[in-house]
Amino acid sequence: MKKSNQDKNKNKRVKEQLVSFDTLRILLLMKWYPEIIYCLLNEPLYFTDISLNVKMNEELKNGNNKEVKLMTNRILMACLICLENNFIIERVVINPKRITKGYALTKHGMDLVAILLPIIEFLIEHDKKMRGKL
Repeated sequence: MKKSNQDKNKNKRVKEQLVSFDTLRILLLMKWYPEIIYCLLNEPLYFTDISLNVKMNEELKNGNNKEVKLMTNRILMACLICLENNFIIERVVINPKRITKGYALTKHGMDLVAILLPIIEFLIEHDKKMRGKL
């Protein structure tokens, strides 16, 4: 039995959606990626500034829990490379007088953030409801 063009188009769309789940897992479900994207939301930052921001945010979130592993510079570099390869961030010149470059969200990254912010607000409300149940 031959497949119609409509069936082929539907199968193509389903395949695209399934592949997009992999992208979702890569960009949003990796441990540090959302925190890095969040750090770059307002301004470009140098590597050291990103590292400090993520570590401070983790300490704020987890208190003095010594069992929580903080991000290492090696992990941060790997995360930045992956986010850059996925066009979410880019290396930029922050200060022309400095040799080192910083990192900033791309237009594509800002589009992602525009989608994420309402999800974050939803999750904040969801957490409040769940805590209210306890």
